[in-house]
Amino acid sequence: MRRKCVPECIFAPHFNNDEGAEQFASIHKIFGAKNFSKFLSELHPNDHDVAVKSILYEAQARLDDPTLGCVRKILDLQRQVELLQAQVAYLQSLQAAQNNTNDNIPSEGGVGVEGHMDFDEQQIDELYEKLFGSSS
Repeated sequence: MRRKCVPECIFAPHFNNDEGAEQFASIHKIFGAKNFSKFLSELHPNDHDVAVKSILYEAQARLDDPTLGCVRKILDLQRQVELLQAQVAYLQSLQAAQNNTNDNIPSEGGVGVEGHMDFDEQQIDELYEKLFGSSS
């Protein structure tokens, strides 16, 4: 951390941007420069860029949450997926109910209107409020 990276340094190609010093500091703090250097030296050079991005992501996640690190982010994403799945199920049930209502409405020829969903603005606002809370 006290020395400037020389051009042939294994880290140089990956930390030569404006955020490079800060990014390297994150990795250094969590994994140590020696461990990180050893890790990179064991990989094919074509894999270095992806490996650096992955290690950087893990280091920043551990700095944000020292206990769980990336696991916290995975758990948060799983919760988002569950919420979105619940929202899809809710919307599908609304669509099914709307389709059932429309099936019972005769058209001019006496046949029900199938598969058509018309929501007015108030219904959309109510749905938005149910799903996301306040609409404003």
